[in-house]
Amino acid sequence: MRDSRSALQQANVAYGREMDSWAEKDSRLMDEVLTSEKDLKSKLANTMDAFATRHSAIEDCTTAVHAETVRIVDEQKEDMRAQMQALDEFVARARSQNDDHHNSNLETLNNFALNIRGAHGEVRTHLEQLESRADEFLRAVDDEHQDMERVVSNLKPQVRQPLAELQSNIENTQMAEYRPTGDTPEKAQYNFAVKLPRTEAHDRLIRRLRGVKSPVKSPMKSPMKSPMKRTPLPLAPLTSPLGSRPSSPSKGSVTSEGALAAESDVDGPCKEIQPPPSKRRLSATLAAKANLMGDRRMIPRKVMRRNATTIGPGAALEGRENLLPSALGSGLSPVRRVRSGPQG
Repeated sequence: MRDSRSALQQANVAYGREMDSWAEKDSRLMDEVLTSEKDLKSKLANTMDAFATRHSAIEDCTTAVHAETVRIVDEQKEDMRAQMQALDEFVARARSQNDDHHNSNLETLNNFALNIRGAHGEVRTHLEQLESRADEFLRAVDDEHQDMERVVSNLKPQVRQPLAELQSNIENTQMAEYRPTGDTPEKAQYNFAVKLPRTEAHDRLIRRLRGVKSPVKSPMKSPMKSPMKRTPLPLAPLTSPLGSRPSSPSKGSVTSEGALAAESDVDGPCKEIQPPPSKRRLSATLAAKANLMGDRRMIPRKVMRRNATTIGPGAALEGRENLLPSALGSGLSPVRRVRSGPQG
């Protein structure tokens, strides 16, 4: 019993201590709960104040956005109303124009169809007339062909025999070779008018009609003539040891004083468009100047080669008839054979 009582007392003491510590912990927990409740209430109050402020701001913003949206929608409705009205007017105008254009196209197509039908009828009549004319032409051609066949059939025996005789005569004819005679006919001289009628310049005719005298051109301002239009300088005659002989009529000379000068006067307006002088004419002009100055060595070789029948220095003869028999026999130039007419 004593042991049990002492154990119970000890247990009761321990229980009291435990209960005291538990009560102390409970009071401490209650204090903490109260402080945390106060903190939570203060935080909730602050949060509610911030929420109310933000809610009021969001409400104001939403109200402003709604008002602006309503205003924009109203303006767009007004614009859409005006645009729809304009679109209705445009559709009505386009429909009327389309109807007018369609009617005009139908009328044009009808007229075009009528014109095509008329053109087809005219073409048909024209083709019928052409066919009839072609038939008549074919009949006429057949008739003429038959007539020509009859004429040709009658003409064949009359033409074949003369042609055969002519062919046999030509085949049996012997051609004679050319024989030089040594005599050349005298050179023929022809006279012709130098000054030809021509139309004066336009400015001169205008001055003459107005009664104004034409100014005299200064010789210093005249354009320089090309070598093709200049008057050739007189060359010293070339002396030949064989003497002068008559020349061939194929190289007849024309005696006319101032022919080249007249030609240059006639072709005066065309001097600016004349082509440049050829190399052969330039070399001939240089040779003439060199001959006047007494220097025969400056004559180009091309000018000297033009005299194909030159015998000796400075002796230029015209025609093969003027060659010496010794020159013909020595073979300086090949003998040219010319066919003459058939010997009867």
